[in-house]
Order: sequence, then C-alpha cells, then structure tokens
Amino acid sequence: RMAEPTLVASSIIPSLPRSERGRPASIHVSSQNDLFVFPSAKVVNLLQVSDLSVVHIFRDHRFDTTGVRFSPNGQLVASGDCGGELFVWEAAAPFAMKYKHTIGGEIANIAWSPDGSKIAVVGDGRPVYFDLKTSSSGADLTCHSRRIESIAIHPIEKTKLILMASHDSRVSVFDNSNGGYRPKYSQLLTVHNKEVYSVCFNDDGSLFASGGADGRIAVYETATKTKIAERQHDRSITSTVFLSVPCLDSSSGDAAEDIKQTRELLVYASTDGTIRALGVPDAELRDENGQWEELVEEWEVKDHGSTVSQRLALSASSAAGCILAVNSNGRLDKLCASSGSLLASLNGHKGHLKAIDIENEVVVTGDNTGRLCIDRGSGVEPFGVENNMAIRGVSILPSEGVVLSFRVNNQMECVSLSDGAVLFSSPLPSEPRSISKGRDTVAVLCHKHLLMVCRKTRAIVLEQELSMDPTAISLHMDGSEVAVGDATGAVTVYSVTDSTLCVTQTLKVKRAVSAMAYSADCSHLAVADSSRYVSVYDRANWSLMADDWRMHNASIKTLAWSPDGNNLATGAVDRSLIVWALPVGDKKRDPIVQKSGHIPEALKWLSSKEVVTVGEDGCRIHWRLE
Repeated sequence: RMAEPTLVASSIIPSLPRSERGRPASIHVSSQNDLFVFPSAKVVNLLQVSDLSVVHIFRDHRFDTTGVRFSPNGQLVASGDCGGELFVWEAAAPFAMKYKHTIGGEIANIAWSPDGSKIAVVGDGRPVYFDLKTSSSGADLTCHSRRIESIAIHPIEKTKLILMASHDSRVSVFDNSNGGYRPKYSQLLTVHNKEVYSVCFNDDGSLFASGGADGRIAVYETATKTKIAERQHDRSITSTVFLSVPCLDSSSGDAAEDIKQTRELLVYASTDGTIRALGVPDAELRDENGQWEELVEEWEVKDHGSTVSQRLALSASSAAGCILAVNSNGRLDKLCASSGSLLASLNGHKGHLKAIDIENEVVVTGDNTGRLCIDRGSGVEPFGVENNMAIRGVSILPSEGVVLSFRVNNQMECVSLSDGAVLFSSPLPSEPRSISKGRDTVAVLCHKHLLMVCRKTRAIVLEQELSMDPTAISLHMDGSEVAVGDATGAVTVYSVTDSTLCVTQTLKVKRAVSAMAYSADCSHLAVADSSRYVSVYDRANWSLMADDWRMHNASIKTLAWSPDGNNLATGAVDRSLIVWALPVGDKKRDPIVQKSGHIPEALKWLSSKEVVTVGEDGCRIHWRLE
C-alpha cells in the first residue's frame, strides 16, 4: 500500500527578536550546545548558533514574550512574558513544557542557580527566587523601588551571591556573608546616577560588571564588592557580557604550556549603535589601591545598516567564538568575538504578518507594523520604507519591475523591485481589505469600494462603490471577471468590460465569506465561509463540485489553489493547514491535515509541491507536499 501524502515543514524563516528603541532586549546563548533563544511577539525562537536556522518555536505564551534564559546544563529554557507568566521547557525534542509559574508584572530578566534547581525572575513586579519543583522561596529579594532590569547569580553554587540592576540607579548585592543558607540583602552599589540596565559575572565569578543609562560601565571585584575600573561612554549602555577568546592567532600554532592561551573580554552594547570590547587586565596589573589604570579597547563595531540602529542586547559563546547582538530594528547580528567582524545577520519581520506574494521564486511579505521584506533566495532583507502603517496586501509585478503595497492609511505604494525605492504613492477611496492579481490588472477590495489597477501604468482604471459589506475578492486571470464575497454569504460575480462592472452571477454560501480564489486556469472558484465550509464551483455552469469540505475547527482565514489546479490549501484560526484534492469522478480523496503552529494569515503556492504560509507570529513557513 502506498504511503499517505503528508505536509512537511521544509524551512522556517523566524520572526525577529522583540526590540524597542531605548529599552534593553533579551537574548541568550547556551554554554553547553550550539543553541540560542530570543523572545519575539508571543513566541520564543530556538535557533542554532552555527547557521541561524530554526530548531523550535515555543508557542505556549498568551502574551508578548520578554525574557529568556538557558539552564546551566543547557537542557531547559525559561521564558517570561509581559503578563507575568513564566514557562520552563525542554531545549530538545519533544520540547515539552515542564513548569509554569505566574508572577505579577512584566518579566524583564531571568537567572538560574548554578545547579539548575532554582530560578530568579525580575521585572516590573516583585522579584522572586524559588525552587522549581517545590515553588518554595529561595530568598527574599525585596530591595529596589523601581523596575529591575537585570539579575545575575554567581556561577559557583556555594558562593550564593545575587546581583540586581534597577531603574533606581543602584546595583543591589545579596549574599550569605552574615551566615545562613539563603542569600540575604547585603549592600547597594551606587556607581551609577541613572537607570542601570545590565549586570553580569565573568566565567569564574571573580569579577562582575554593570552598565546603564548614564553611559558608565563599571567593573567590580566580587570578593570585596568594590569598583576596580570604570569607563565612560557617550550614550546608554544596554547590555554587558564577559567572554574568553584565544590569545594567539590560529596561524601561530600551539602555545607553550606556560603561556596564557586565552584572554578575557568585557563586551558592551550602546544605544549609539556601537558594540565595544574591552580587554580585562590580569589581577597583578592593578595599582597599590587595587585599581586598574584603564580598560583598553580591543575593537569597536558600528551598526552596518543604512540607518543607525541602537544595540539593545548581547549574548556570547566562548566555545563558538561569537557574539549575538539584537538591534532596535530587530535585526540579529552574529559577530566574531576576537575581532568584532560581522559573520552573519538575520533579518525579517517582528510583527504580525498579513500579506505575501511570490513571483519567479522572489517572495515579498508585509506585516502589521508596516514593514515590507523581500527574499530573492539569498536571505530576507527589509524592503521599501517602513512607515508604521499596517500592510493589507502586496503584489509583485515582475515585468513592470515594481511591487504594489496597500496600507490601512488608504494608500497604494509603488516600490521599485530592484532597490526598494518608493516611486510614488496614490490615495485610495477607503481602507483596503484584500487584493487579487490578474495578468493585466490588480483588483483591490476596499471597505466601501472595488478598484481595478492597471499593471502597466499602476493607475486606478476602475472605481466602483459597493452597497454590500465586502469581505473577500478573487480576480479572473485575464481580468474579464471578478468575484466579491460579503458578510451575508453572497458571492457576486461581475464581468469587467471597458472599465465597467456588470453582475453575471450570484452565489450563496452558508455564512459570511472569509476567503475566495479562482484556480490557476480559472475553471473553478473556491469559497470559504465563517461556518468553516469550503465550497468549490465549476465555473462553466456554476454547479457545486464540493460543498462538504469541513474539517477546520475555527474560521478559515485564507486559501489558494496549487499551480496545477489539483489541490486547494486552506489555513484557519485553529492553527491548521489543510490541502484538499478535487474528486476524480465519484471518488473522493482524503485531505491532508497538518498543524501549522501559527495562524496562517495568508498563503501562496511556490510550486505544485510546496506551499508557503505567513502568520500572526511573524514567521514564514515553507511546507513540502510528500
């Protein structure tokens, strides 16, 4: 017996890290394996450091995710969100959720005890430190009067030292210097005069550093809790991290046993778009007062984008020899730890994806934040001008060399396909809802109007006010016919001649129309309605070929025909993707049902064997039909 066909996720283009100008972000690299995590929208992305490929997307959060941290052994991930929910889940298949805790206020940062049994959480609410299995408190961390942005726990268990950095401009120290098993409040460090954004230990815990909005970065001796070095920067310091790098070039061969083979760096990120690495001197180089004369800058990296972005988060892997940096535009950079040179970048969306078009293997996507991105096969890049106005539709016109985008501010933009320059912008009579592309025209369904845009001139050649409440549209490939669905479940089919519309057919489905599409050869019209049914009409006589396709458990958001016209893909709010096959004679074929993980907001077929979905999580997923 032949194997049943299935849908397999062949590739995932993830959403970008959560980022907001002026606010520290979150990212963390595992010290035990080739993995890193970051929060994005309502998910947490787990990727490989080596090639920035997606390993897993954790989707259990109900609110926007904010903070992430690997356990010391790299086997678990803790992630928090702005609703105060903390999840602990496995960093390897089956990626099962192990623990869930609810903490008041937005979670900003997370830290683990060295043995992985306890976890500390800070943010807008009261800081907590508790045992994962019993939920019993491990320490009372009450101290600060404002938001706590960062927390660090000493890497050696018996030291029992906890540091917290707060917006009240102070760094607090909790230890067991006064005896007892639990760390208790010890002192406040007042080096900074503005918000403190970051605090971290070095690998052996002998040093720690802090950085903040005053542009000051300070290094302290852990044993005495005294400042031993300081450096002033012009702009805010958002993130600090220690790491070790080789002392010798690979070309120098093996070093003698008595020669130090690694050196320690303190790397920090700033809102001026720079990342700097400072060499950490040996302890014997301190003066008679125990101070280092200065921290020598080993390298500096400026933002490489067309517009300068703030650097908001850092995490480093000494084993991989790299640093990962989050920028305010969401871009993720992978830098060489020894030199700061750029190794790779991850671009894309950080908001709810709403639109996609594919032509000649070029993919253009648009999201709710107003960002356009293009993928020509060599990676995703920002495209056009981001103006914070949500995009409701995109259309690639390859022969014309442009992309049309339709935004909720009643504007149609024409963007050059070659360089992303906005060539012009045209007003629309009402807010666009959906678009459908034909050979010579693009049909635009607005809140109160139906428009036809000439592909050659990019001008509106037809404008028809609608008396209905339109919800979906599909245009015949040759532009001679357009179907419009409405909130009552009516589908009105118009002929298009000499820039005029004439009703030729009216169809009726069970409830409000949610999506429609003509097949590639326009021999069929598929209509999805809010009762979760898909109806397929034979356009030759408008007879029903199928009216019992109903397997989704929630409203269908989008549908599209495969290029060969044999299959129809539907995506729904139930986070599923279904591929239906037309019956052959009296023989019906079973659909292929696949949980897609995200809610498919739009989908396109790349070929007869590959379909692409984009969703509310900002991800683009390629599915292969096998």
